[in-house]
This record gives sequence, structure tokens and C-alpha cells, in this order.
Amino acid sequence: MHLIAAGGMIQHYDSPESIMRDHAQTRLDLYRSRLEIAGASLDAEADRCTQEAAFVDAVSTGKVQLTGVPTDTVVQRIYEVGIGTPGGNSDSLSARPDYAELRRKVDSLLRMPLSSLTSENSTKIRERAALATTTATIVRKIKPELLWEAELMDARAGLQVWCGQGRPE
Repeated sequence: MHLIAAGGMIQHYDSPESIMRDHAQTRLDLYRSRLEIAGASLDAEADRCTQEAAFVDAVSTGKVQLTGVPTDTVVQRIYEVGIGTPGGNSDSLSARPDYAELRRKVDSLLRMPLSSLTSENSTKIRERAALATTTATIVRKIKPELLWEAELMDARAGLQVWCGQGRPE
């Protein structure tokens, strides 16, 4: 049989095993990449939740005032209390060349509904951050081979049902 090899060229294969040998490393690299992306996504979610919880705490304790204050002042105050700290001198925050990026990071916090700015909600958000951190730790411990094995077992079970052999065990 002829198939496209892992390198992208058409190649003759003598058996399914020879196909597996040729594509195994490529497949494992794909699973490794998927696991890395999942871990990074979970890290970003944990960071976002941590920032949200800190913002809710700052607003609910009065460290950051949202009403009657210009938006740039609110943004600067958010950084002064250590939420999304950009580094450098917060006195000249709006003069920084990366101010637009810093502002973008804070905009999602400023769009939170006022009704969500409670200490109870802060606790729930911190729980989501902890869950994302724990899940990221677990994902990083998963071996690509284990992911591949699980996918093969799912495929085998699906084929059994499709071929009319009843429900998979």
C-alpha cells in the first residue's frame, strides 16, 4: 500500500506495522504539543482568575474606586495595588509606550458586572484559579503515549459498536 509518509512524501508500506513505525514519532510529537498547549491554556486561565479575584477584592475593600474617577486613574490605581503589575514606575503609567497593552489587560476587569464584585464571588473565582492550576499540573504529568493509548481504546470501542458487536466493555 502507498501512503504519505511522515515526511510528506508518498511511500510504499508493506504492512500496517510499518506505517505505525514510520508515523509513531510524528503522532507522539502531536500529542506532546497538544498537552503543552492545554497546559499553557490552563495557566492563562489560572492567571486570569487570580487577577479577577484580586480586582474584586480591591474593589470590595475600597482599595480601588470605580465611580467618579477618570478611567486612566482607575487603571493606574489597579496597577498600584499590584493587579497586573506592569513593572516600572506607576506614576507615569499612561506615558509608557506599552500603555495600550497594559490598558487592554485591565479592560476585561473593568467590564466585569458590578454585581460580581463581591467577596463571595472572589472566593469562587479563586477556586476556579486553583482548579485550573491543579488541572495544568495533572496535564503536564500525562505522557503522550498514554494519550495515544486512550485514543486507540476509544477508537476500538467505537468500531465495535459500529460493526454491530454490541456495547463496548
